Amino acid sequence: CPTTIVLPLNQCSDLLLVLESDGLRLNNEFKPMSSVEDVFQKNCIDNDYGYDTSVDCLLDCLKVVLLELRAYEGRRLATPLKKDDKTVRAVGRGAFDSTEMVTSLESVFNRRFDLSVDVFRNLDGVRSHNAPDLTVVTSISKLMWRMTSDFYVLFRGVLEKNFGDSLIPIPETIPIEILQKPTTGCEVGSDSKYATLSFRLLLDEVELDCQVPLVGYQPSPQTLFGKPFTPFAVMQLQSARVSFDVFIDGQSELDLVCESTHLLDTRKVQLGSGTKNVFNTILQPRDSSTKEFPLMSEAHIMMRKDEVPVVTLVLMHSRVLLLYDWLNDAKNFILLSTDFVPKYRDDPVRYVAVGGVVARMGSIPLEQQQTLALKITLRDSDLYLLENPSIANSFAVVATTNAVLNLNDTGGVISANLEIQNMAVGWCCMQDEKRTLNQCSNEFSIAVSMAMNEAATPASEPPRGLPSLAVRRHSMEVDISGMIGRLSYKDMQVLRTTAEGYIKNFYENITKTMIPVIGTPPPPKSIEIGRVMLKTERADLWLLDDFQGSSIPLLRVSLSNLSMDRQSEDRLVSSFALSADYFNQRVFGWEPMVEKWSVLRFLVAKKDNTQNVDLVAESRSTLDINITEQLMQQAMQFSSRWPAIRASFERDDFRYSFSRSRSDHLPYLFKNETGCEVMFSTGELVANFVNTLISIPIAFLFCWMCFPTIAVEDIQLARNQQRKATVRWITVPKDKEHTFEFPARLLLYSHSEREPPRQLIVKVNGWDEISPVHVDACGTYFRLVKPVKKNLQMARVVIRVTMEKDGKKVVSVRSSIDIHNQLPHQLAVFSAEEGKELMLIEPSQSKPVPLPFAHCQFLVRPEGYQVQEKAEITWSNVRVAGETLNRTEYLESSKSYNYWMCTSVRREQYPDHEGLPGHSIYVVAPLTVQNLLPIDVEIHILDHVLPVAAGKQLLITTVDITKTLAIRVITDRLRTVQECYISKSGIGEGQLVSLRLRDSNGRPLDMYGNVRLGVGGSISLSLWVPYWIVNKSGIPLILKQEAADSEAAGQMAEHEQAKDRHPLMFSFADDGCPKQCVVRVGHGLAKEPNYRPRYSHKFALTPGVQALKLSVVHESLPTLYYNIGVEVRAGTGRYKDTQVVLLTSRYVIS
Repeated sequence: CPTTIVLPLNQCSDLLLVLESDGLRLNNEFKPMSSVEDVFQKNCIDNDYGYDTSVDCLLDCLKVVLLELRAYEGRRLATPLKKDDKTVRAVGRGAFDSTEMVTSLESVFNRRFDLSVDVFRNLDGVRSHNAPDLTVVTSISKLMWRMTSDFYVLFRGVLEKNFGDSLIPIPETIPIEILQKPTTGCEVGSDSKYATLSFRLLLDEVELDCQVPLVGYQPSPQTLFGKPFTPFAVMQLQSARVSFDVFIDGQSELDLVCESTHLLDTRKVQLGSGTKNVFNTILQPRDSSTKEFPLMSEAHIMMRKDEVPVVTLVLMHSRVLLLYDWLNDAKNFILLSTDFVPKYRDDPVRYVAVGGVVARMGSIPLEQQQTLALKITLRDSDLYLLENPSIANSFAVVATTNAVLNLNDTGGVISANLEIQNMAVGWCCMQDEKRTLNQCSNEFSIAVSMAMNEAATPASEPPRGLPSLAVRRHSMEVDISGMIGRLSYKDMQVLRTTAEGYIKNFYENITKTMIPVIGTPPPPKSIEIGRVMLKTERADLWLLDDFQGSSIPLLRVSLSNLSMDRQSEDRLVSSFALSADYFNQRVFGWEPMVEKWSVLRFLVAKKDNTQNVDLVAESRSTLDINITEQLMQQAMQFSSRWPAIRASFERDDFRYSFSRSRSDHLPYLFKNETGCEVMFSTGELVANFVNTLISIPIAFLFCWMCFPTIAVEDIQLARNQQRKATVRWITVPKDKEHTFEFPARLLLYSHSEREPPRQLIVKVNGWDEISPVHVDACGTYFRLVKPVKKNLQMARVVIRVTMEKDGKKVVSVRSSIDIHNQLPHQLAVFSAEEGKELMLIEPSQSKPVPLPFAHCQFLVRPEGYQVQEKAEITWSNVRVAGETLNRTEYLESSKSYNYWMCTSVRREQYPDHEGLPGHSIYVVAPLTVQNLLPIDVEIHILDHVLPVAAGKQLLITTVDITKTLAIRVITDRLRTVQECYISKSGIGEGQLVSLRLRDSNGRPLDMYGNVRLGVGGSISLSLWVPYWIVNKSGIPLILKQEAADSEAAGQMAEHEQAKDRHPLMFSFADDGCPKQCVVRVGHGLAKEPNYRPRYSHKFALTPGVQALKLSVVHESLPTLYYNIGVEVRAGTGRYKDTQVVLLTSRYVIS
């Protein structure tokens, strides 16, 4: 039959929870507690306050099944229902004479279902409380529960004020045994605390749709229900349990345990900012959560009469978005409770003040009521601080942490304790979290405590009888342990943007709330921090360069024994020890830049408009700064790239620039230059061996930290046991490259820790594998390898580790002998024994000889030039380290000139082993002419005419440098007066030659040549002039040496009209005149005839900027003036002997 169950909020309340069903089935049995003990254990129903094993309580077991259940909000009315209210319907009409019951029209469940309820009543409550007086167990699955704020208050009120209402026993019904017990601890028949009610609600795939009243809606007095609600949150409970326990002393506990849950933000917009949150999943399990820890979250509320509820929240393996406004509203929603107070007597309580005004006020302020007690525990959880929740590509700061927070306002004063056991900070772009995640710190711990500073005292003694007016402020203590921060310019930009965006969103929404206020809200409690103390034993800050994608450390600043005390807004006292290291990229390690400097006191005080700074260092501690050549080189390299780094962030789309993460482990490039197939191993073990280690936790940790060491030992053991090694080999074909990475290990090691070394094992086809090589530091390593094939010999393998500009490490494996081609043609290398061509080397390139032919002698021949023979190169005669053998020889050619070359064989500083090669062979052009002039020239050597473009060099192989060379230089306007002679025997350590040139008007110019001996005894000639004159003024200018008879050489008619496109070569060619210049404007600049230009006053060509005033005079017309600037710049690099003179226009403002 249809059944209606009415559950009033309290016997004295008119609010009702109405359950309607199409049928009701009841089954009543009496069972001992031992027979249903599995039900109690499964639902965690126990008595924590003592269990009497001698009593097996008798239970009245009632099983109630409600068919097609619906649930409604209801009211009990003392007057008949008004017919014009269309938001209610009457139930049980006619069942009561003086009252009528009505309900809302819509059920809180989205569908009808069968509800099974198990009720257990303890019939042996007089003798034992092993079981609660009343136990209710039910379950709901696969439905949507519409949980409005009104229904939540009603549902919680029914549990607290109805089921949890303490029963006042009638004295006539109390057994005589109880009355004869002592009065101590005898309250309603028990001498210990026990549960009077245990309620369990099991939820499986249930969604709680939490809704709040529409903001600004004013309810009509004519309607009871039908209030419009707006979505606030959805709680998706895959598997959860709601527990409610009421104890005899009036304490009650509400507990929600979730094995898997999601919290969704369903608000249409944020009230303050008016924008919609696009990241609606506030709480969800972490991707890395495992089945080993199924519990994800637990919310617990402990309530006592006349005491503030104690809220405890536990999150495990969770991902939480820290949206303050939503989380604050969610907390207020959970704490909603009815303001109904049961009335058990009618006599009013009258308050009578005792004493006078002064006596009642006293000197101590009245204690405020506590309203908050919160404890939050986080285990392996990720906290996301969003920059802007309304944009899809918002930045977020991610903190992975284990922490405990205790917060309360006892006595009306907020105090807090935060213990972060470990935390790692990073950031990401929410549009692609995994790909953009960047870690900015290691795991470190923080302890924060905030309490009222009891030391606060008033400025003067208050008058007697009046309350104290002293301002009490909070003090905060922060203790940081083991923090290593790693920040790049990109990280700083993202963290700054995220912090600014979060603070802006916080202040926009802090004053807005969607949760209704029941009763009179307590006044807000302010937090005014007057003192902050910060302590840390050691903290490091790394500055990184990750512009190319790989993170390269630059600088590490360390603070140790830091103690900072901000006593007020105007006073800061601290002590610390400071040190700094820079990362030497060549050796891949830290080197000291600032030695440890201990500061005993660092005081910053402000008084009025004056700020005083006092620094006292330890008497034996000096500030030592180490500046090395490598540090300066790295600083200059980074400073040259810094404008490009900043410009790239400003030029490109801001968020696109940060859409990629950096690699926290450096990539490597393996180059095979041995001429054979090569296999190498990074120490990564094969899957079977790794699985074996993972089964042992300690072994797995050791394996993770020491992969390369295990691989080395496994290879050596496999060799001894004549079995196959379990490491994974990577094959690289001949003359190929392969990019690889070591097992990921973050660069987050402190001073007291050492990162395990990265080792490489290499095996060349035909030889045994080499002993392990450390590839962390840049350098060159040598290994001897034994052959495994009969036709091969013992060989030396060279492993060279270098670093590219983007931070990538390059590991090159080659033989110990290489050939450098510095000829203008390709160079073919042959084996002297077999005559087989080994390799072809491009001009200005070098190649190592293939390892199987490293013991051979070689023949070389230039390709592309018709030569009839090969040159022989013998390296075995050069045996002493550092010794060099130079030869100059020629190859007969079918052309009119022989092909000359210089060869150099040098024994490198390799480990001594006379039978093995360790040489560098150079094949060089005998004469190199370098044109350091601004124009093209022709070089005449003997019968050869050789053009050389400006800024280029020419490799000449048709000249016999063993003889004296006669050189002439010709340009388009100048030619040498007489030949310049160069003899190889007269060069020595260097020679400066002078060439006098004249133009078609006979004006002289001094050109110079630097002559030096190069590799293999070759000759190098560099041609230059002392000055380049560059006219950028826009007017024709003519230059000459002071007091000289004519203008400078090379100035023709086009110079008079400013039409020359090349810089003018200039020198002080007249030794009898001062080393100074004068300048005039060109003829014909003035449009009127008979204007004559005059030379300026003399000036020296010294580095710097000068101003000149040029004039053009006329006999009858006004004089014309032109202002120009002269800027002299010193040349750099290969142009260091030349100075550039810029003639520019200048403007005079009168």
